Amino acid sequence: MARPVPLPDQVARFFEQTGIPSGSRVVAAVSGGIDSATLLDLLVKTGLEVVVAHLNHGLRGVDSDKDAAAAAGLAAAHDCRFHIRKVDVEGIADHERISVETAGRDARRQWLAEVAQREHTDLVCLAHHADDQAETVLWNLVRGCGLQGAGGMAPDDWQNIAGRRLRLLRPLLGARRAEIERYAWRHKLLWRDDLTNPELDYTRNRIRLEAIPALAEACDRDPVPGLVRFAEVARGDDHLLDGLAMGALSSLRGEGGTLEVREFRTWAMALQRRIVAIWLVASGVPRIGLREIDAVLKVACAS
Repeated sequence: MARPVPLPDQVARFFEQTGIPSGSRVVAAVSGGIDSATLLDLLVKTGLEVVVAHLNHGLRGVDSDKDAAAAAGLAAAHDCRFHIRKVDVEGIADHERISVETAGRDARRQWLAEVAQREHTDLVCLAHHADDQAETVLWNLVRGCGLQGAGGMAPDDWQNIAGRRLRLLRPLLGARRAEIERYAWRHKLLWRDDLTNPELDYTRNRIRLEAIPALAEACDRDPVPGLVRFAEVARGDDHLLDGLAMGALSSLRGEGGTLEVREFRTWAMALQRRIVAIWLVASGVPRIGLREIDAVLKVACAS
């Protein structure tokens, strides 16, 4: 049986494979918890110039402020520049009629894009790990993920966020939560536990605390490696189909950004959905899911 690769070596190999040289400036999203504390420590040891960004969601009153103070302390301990913003995530969720989790994610992404712009970099590092990936894939499948959701999170992913092109990097995506915890304890890192982790009010927590253990018991095996492998294969399929869809879309564009539906109808359904998704994104349509894509297909195929 092969010996596990130590976390520092995993992270160093990640940046070698992505072609990001030592000394590059990166923005690290740091919550103050054990995962982001470990990420920050490893990024600094890898020789990167790390800028720390923290978003205070304001969801837990004094505890949220203590998380922010912990993140500031981690930045200071590693001699990193620190950026912080406090937002009313609950108010945003109510106003936009979305879940608190979605509002928090969107607010974080916008803040990271702003910090990256301030710091003149397009590199943003996130602390997601393999257990996070398994939870993401499982939730996406259960809720009917639509296009690309089965692939979960990519380790190296270019995305347009708040009008800025960012490269989202997840150096710990191949590591298990237990590995991260062992590293943090062994190196005596400081972090602050998220007091909401044991609560079942959030979908993520229920998946982690109830669904994953139930699957492990029912299947008599750890479901995380299989879900992670499935996501890797799905991302490869997504990449291929997206490439085909982009090529097909260029031949289907009409005047004023419209689609020529006559030729479009001859393509396979899998390709049609990809083409529509790319077209909707290019047209500035937010929060695209299968419902929106299939609505366009219904009109296109009925005309």
